[in-house]
Amino acid sequence: MRMKRTIGCMAMLLALTVTAGARAAEPAAPSADLDRAAYEHLFSGSPREMITVYYLAAGRLQATHYCSIGNQPASRLAAGSTPPDIRMEFAGGTGFDPQTDPHAHGVEIRSQDAGHIEGEWHFQKGAQPSGSKRMTLARAPEAG
Repeated sequence: MRMKRTIGCMAMLLALTVTAGARAAEPAAPSADLDRAAYEHLFSGSPREMITVYYLAAGRLQATHYCSIGNQPASRLAAGSTPPDIRMEFAGGTGFDPQTDPHAHGVEIRSQDAGHIEGEWHFQKGAQPSGSKRMTLARAPEAG
């Protein structure tokens, strides 16, 4: 798949499903532009349904998270990130005021082994941290 070659450090996100709670997420999948974007669909069909789109802009990994609370925080690859330890930092967004409203404020994605990664989402309400949520992701079976 061309996207795995192009995005490199994001390749592990393409074939993963979230196994947090009782609902599994759909795997991150390539968009129509296979060289530039992938999405992750979390909690499909539930009131907490969310989509995160990962994409390259000017050669840098970025993401927009379409949150179940109705906002769209953006993030970008943080300096010092490596393929086994990807850190996405807050980069603004739409549908909220980051100085006063709750929002996802970044995510750390750590490789555990060849088939598992851990994602830890960080949240803020305005300028104050309000918690984090850790999810274990497992590689989806390859389509036959």
